[in-house]
Amino acid sequence: MVADGGNRAVRLSFTKERRHKEALQGAAFLISIAMRLIADIDAPRHGLIRVSPQNLESLAKSLTG
Repeated sequence: MVADGGNRAVRLSFTKERRHKEALQGAAFLISIAMRLIADIDAPRHGLIRVSPQNLESLAKSLTG
């Protein structure tokens, strides 16, 4: 989704010069959203997206006995 939006923004910037600024702003916005989502997933106890570490929990159970 992010790659498709970036592709469309770059394509628009090359076809019409007056939309160049808007296309670059849109691409920057999409990249910032993608980076924010990655950072949100990376923080396990903070943020909007909750991901449980099931693999680590099962490994800890198997190591303790």
